[in-house]
This record gives sequence, C-alpha cells and structure tokens, in this order.
Amino acid sequence: MRFDDLRRELAVVEAALESVELSGNTSSLVERKTVVKLQLASVVYPVLTLPGEITSEIFLRCTRSKYPSAKTPPLLFLEICRTWRSIALSTPALWTDRSTGYDANVSKELTTGLAVPLLCRYPSPSSATPKSGTNT
Repeated sequence: MRFDDLRRELAVVEAALESVELSGNTSSLVERKTVVKLQLASVVYPVLTLPGEITSEIFLRCTRSKYPSAKTPPLLFLEICRTWRSIALSTPALWTDRSTGYDANVSKELTTGLAVPLLCRYPSPSSATPKSGTNT
C-alpha cells in the first residue's frame, strides 16, 4: 500500500476503535491498527536512499539565495526530516560565508552543531541601498 492509503486506513481503524471501545470487542481493530502502524513505519522514501554525499551536493546546488530565510535553502533543509537535517548540518560548505540579512536569530540557529566557523554578514539598512555618489 502507498503511504497515503496507509494513513487513511489508520484513520478509519482509529475511528472504528473509538466507536466500539465500549463494547469490548476491539481486539481485531487494535491488531489491525498495530499492523498498519508497522507498515507505515517501514515506508522508505526513495530520496532518503541516496548516499549522503549525493544529497549534500544537491543541497549545495540549491543554495542560490543571497539572504537565506527559514523558508529557503539551506535553512529549509533543517526542517524537512532528521536525515536531511543531519546531512545539511554536516555539510560545512552550506554554512560558511553566508549572508543572513537582518535577522540575528538566524546566526544563532546556524552556529548550532557546526564544526566549522561561520562567517555572518549583517548588512546595515544604510548599506543595503547605496547612496548616490558613493562607492559602497
């Protein structure tokens, strides 16, 4: 069964369990719920079967934003799943020499668990828009 089908079946089984709990005839539903949960736990996403080095390279090629936010790579990779978070945090090139815009909280998040120094640039509002006649 597909992941979505298993999720739907689990919801049906749980709803049925709630409706018959008072009757005491729940053993077959409890058993079915256990089987469906085991099947859900065994689902493997193809993207997670890639070697970490390949996934890391894909991550590097996805980071084009000059000012990353939590909704853009590389920070977005931290929110997908434990595997992607681990790969992203163990890829130093994702985190070195990145500009973080104006959000000081981003730099705190980036320094957590990194093995290499992180260079953060915080452009001031005056340097974000150069004044006419200046070389900034």
